[in-house]
Amino acid sequence: MNQSRKILPVCFSVLLLIASAGDSSAFKFKNPNVPRYVPGELIVKFKNDVSAASHGSILKAQGYVRGKSLDRSGAIHHLKITTGESVENAVESMLRNPEVEYAQPNFIYHALTVPNDPSYGQSWGLHNTGQTITQASGPDAPGGEGNPGIANKDMAMENAWNVTTDCSSAIVAVLDSGVNHTHEDLSDNMWDGGVTYPKHGYDFVDSDVDPADLNGHGSHVAATIGAAGNNSIGSTGVCWKAKIMAVRVLDSNGLGNTSSIIQGINFAVSHGAKVVNLSLGGGSFDSAMSSTISSAKSSG
Repeated sequence: MNQSRKILPVCFSVLLLIASAGDSSAFKFKNPNVPRYVPGELIVKFKNDVSAASHGSILKAQGYVRGKSLDRSGAIHHLKITTGESVENAVESMLRNPEVEYAQPNFIYHALTVPNDPSYGQSWGLHNTGQTITQASGPDAPGGEGNPGIANKDMAMENAWNVTTDCSSAIVAVLDSGVNHTHEDLSDNMWDGGVTYPKHGYDFVDSDVDPADLNGHGSHVAATIGAAGNNSIGSTGVCWKAKIMAVRVLDSNGLGNTSSIIQGINFAVSHGAKVVNLSLGGGSFDSAMSSTISSAKSSG
């Protein structure tokens, strides 16, 4: 909640200002000793001029078992290492092949912390009158260096809401721990997935059509973006009306990996999302993630 932070209008955003669905104390990612990547797994991308038949023969020769393809062209593969070699050695081995564009671990990601601000008046980001935030922690806590607020140092949302409060012309995909789609502040603002996706999205952790939030983080993020406004309930999102697509890529502990997140991005793009929110973090540059985001941007 530090007031010096700037909010940038980018397509892949981290919006962590308010929330009205869920309790931040329930967020279960607490362990800083989680490994950086999934043991025994690998992600490999072949160069564009390498045939699909060559993909199979190269991977078979290495002794790797192919999982799901992670892109439309079939060039990015999620692999299981069955040879007993380490992930590091497997990466080095694949990188020595001139037909491989990149090889990397299946990195682990975790949910980023969201502040628990269940009422509009407690959010400087939306409306800063110089008020003291009574529920803040850290340097922004009462008596801390950041409190009280600085009047007008906010996103000027009340001016924006005079123009429009309805963002429902664009689908916003929340790739996170799922979304509590029955919450009274979210239920009317969920994406209509029809009979195929009756619970408004997909779960890439359990591979089913029920992206229920078993952690709480994703519901907080969804509420930040699109909790129903002007309904005398809870707080309000940046958008009072929205179309939130729930894409579960983080488990009940707030942990996910490159493979599930890439599948989630591709799902969002192929089902019409124009904004994808990834409020998650990891510790390494991720070539597969970077190329997937670039592909999503080029798809509009």
